[in-house]
Amino acid sequence: MIKYKLPYQKYSTRHRKYQSESDPVDELFWPSAPSHCPTAKCFSNLIIIVLLVACAQTRASAHFSDMAYPDLDPDSAVFEVLFEFNQPENGGHPVQLIKKGNILYGLTIYGGSIAINGILYQIYTDGTGFKKFDLSFMNPHSLTMSDSILYGISNSDYVTDSYLFRVNAKGSGYKKLHTFGDTESSRYDIMAAEGTIYGIKYPRISGSSYLFKIKEDGQDFTTLGTVGEVPHGKLLLIDDFLYGTTTGPPGSSTDLGTVFKIKTDGTGFKKIHQFTNAETGDAPFAPLTLVGSTLYGTTTSGGIYNGGVLFRIKTDGTDFGILHHFSVQDGYDVRSKLVLSGNSLYGAAYKGGIYNGSFGTLFKCKLDGSEFQNIYNFIGKDGTNPVDLVVARDTIFGITDKGGSNDDGVIFRYLTNEKLADDIDRRIRVVMVPIMLPDTLSLETRNDVLIKSGQFIDLDTCFTVSGNAQYSHSWYIMNETGLSECSRISQVSENSMFYLFVTTRGCTYSDSLWVSVFTNDKEFELGKQGVSVTPNPNQGQFKVKIPSGPANFSYQIFNSIGILIAEGNTYCQDCQCVLEIHLQEVASGVYTIVIHRNGIFMDRQKTVISK
Repeated sequence: MIKYKLPYQKYSTRHRKYQSESDPVDELFWPSAPSHCPTAKCFSNLIIIVLLVACAQTRASAHFSDMAYPDLDPDSAVFEVLFEFNQPENGGHPVQLIKKGNILYGLTIYGGSIAINGILYQIYTDGTGFKKFDLSFMNPHSLTMSDSILYGISNSDYVTDSYLFRVNAKGSGYKKLHTFGDTESSRYDIMAAEGTIYGIKYPRISGSSYLFKIKEDGQDFTTLGTVGEVPHGKLLLIDDFLYGTTTGPPGSSTDLGTVFKIKTDGTGFKKIHQFTNAETGDAPFAPLTLVGSTLYGTTTSGGIYNGGVLFRIKTDGTDFGILHHFSVQDGYDVRSKLVLSGNSLYGAAYKGGIYNGSFGTLFKCKLDGSEFQNIYNFIGKDGTNPVDLVVARDTIFGITDKGGSNDDGVIFRYLTNEKLADDIDRRIRVVMVPIMLPDTLSLETRNDVLIKSGQFIDLDTCFTVSGNAQYSHSWYIMNETGLSECSRISQVSENSMFYLFVTTRGCTYSDSLWVSVFTNDKEFELGKQGVSVTPNPNQGQFKVKIPSGPANFSYQIFNSIGILIAEGNTYCQDCQCVLEIHLQEVASGVYTIVIHRNGIFMDRQKTVISK
């Protein structure tokens, strides 16, 4: 991995932490905590206070990897190149990125056994474990995920026909689900929701465009009608409506693109905004992003500087507004979707920047468009022309179309350092430990570990430390008397929480590891499949899908500060259990759903309720 620390105005990295999306909850941290104080919160706040006192004299450093820059503020955000593509072996020119737990999945246009074929790959979020799937493609160009199944689009040959395929997240079960039968070398963007794949067809040069849907098993392909000239980007499902954009016909001076919505049955089509003036935006390309009841998007051109605009609009078509006009220095020609971290929107401009006007940038602004900042400028060896972003709390992962050592693109990580709301998931997943100049150290643990009852586990294989500083570490486990030190080789017969303490130069940092135990092979396999929540976000009505088999299930739903707001149980006999949850009176926010199977912790997922 290649690390760079680059300017980031006004934000300190002296006590940065990254929290997991799927961490164990609560009681094991502090069993005797008073009822008015959520247990996880009490323990974590105590640790944070200790850290602030113990490390008050430390300072983060600006670290460079054989690169020359002007003087930089030592308080800086971390930009990290996780992986450099290198075709044909490891692909080239990535096009889409998906995050599931601690794994990133993506497609490249080139690479594979034949250089122009393209590959499907996975890689851990720490940049290790790159793996390409042993599959043959021709120009794969769209990817989506439902539960543990990946769905994608690829061409059948050089100029004609495209097909929809599926493959599970481990690389097995590959199957072509539907061949579109076109002869126009068209492209298709797809998204999965509630057992259905929704998609949009658009021709590369000329020809018809339409929306479609098809079941995840490849049955019941249905066209939903047309939505305008040259639609682009993934659709966004909100309640019963699909939202998307069109760029408008080439050369038109009156139709410069639209924002539209249409019901999932193909009725109710409506243009909720028509771009007709170049100064208000021209040719939206990237997918829309929903925050609350407001859609945020960008155009690739138009605006005051003809670099595109950042706009907002309510889902009912009201309150359209331009939040920013892009320029060469800001970055322009935005092709990646916007992502939300804290109270700020982040995006990637395909071109522009202060080092080279064609390499691209990362930018941020508040939801009202204020405090716009160009926060990172690509320079070449760190990638050029970013095309997609995904976010996990205060960490953004992205891909660039080109650049890096091989000019085949890179995968990168960017820590936003946003102040995030407290929630029930308290375990620190990644800790950037500031050391006296010039040393740096980073600690990362694995996601939840699954083993069979009675097996031994080597805890030291479940975390990694990188950096120049020397350190010592110890493992502890919670029992009736509190935390007790344990051996790194431990036999586990029940669900257990292990605690890791890393000490370097007088500062101690903690992380934890949840180990789920299963009594037989069937439970073990079911545990690996995980739980899904759809739709997500939602307005308080959603479904929880659980890989089942005959079993008793119970669920608990917690709000963002760890208060239990709902619980229930059910018995399922089918191969998949579906719980329908209705939370009518709760406020908008992030909620955590904890699932137990036959009394044993199985999984937890988050859902965003937006009203």
